[in-house]
Amino acid sequence: MRVFLSMMVAFCVVGSAGPITYVEQGSESGSLGGVSFTNALVTITVTGDTGMVLTPIGSPGLFEDLGTATVSVAGIGTATFTDQMEAFDSQTVDWAGISDHSHSDLITLVTVNPLFASYTLATGIGPVSGSTMINSAQSFPTTAGSLILNSVTGNSTFSATVPEPGSFVSLAIGLGLIFALPPTLRKTLV
Repeated sequence: MRVFLSMMVAFCVVGSAGPITYVEQGSESGSLGGVSFTNALVTITVTGDTGMVLTPIGSPGLFEDLGTATVSVAGIGTATFTDQMEAFDSQTVDWAGISDHSHSDLITLVTVNPLFASYTLATGIGPVSGSTMINSAQSFPTTAGSLILNSVTGNSTFSATVPEPGSFVSLAIGLGLIFALPPTLRKTLV
């Protein structure tokens, strides 16, 4: 049992790579699957891995993290992008957001803010607000049909969150303690 506990704690503490969730939000007009929306809250979420953040060759100050992505449009619903999407940060122009990696990194929704000049996508940040950029009238394929953003209203926000490491350690310790108990006591708890 001590070996099991030690392995669980080591696994949770030593692993530096882990899940990260990037969220880009803004008030947009456009359509999802042919259903039009005006000034609706659009939320694009990419789930990546901090160990997979990379800098493309020849692109200093640019960071990318490929992952699974969804879009949620208030009043319409949620869909999953069918293209390979990514969160990105371009330190040289102070912007971060979501782009379509399958289509030559075509930007989907971007927030511009000087805080992104030193951000590398490997840690949590924000939410950070700033001016918004989109690729107007560009079609991005989803499970609900094409997402098309035509215009923006106001600022957007970009944020990134990573699970709290302490929660993993607590889980490992709790599991280890349960398995370290005598079998008769363990049965009463489980």
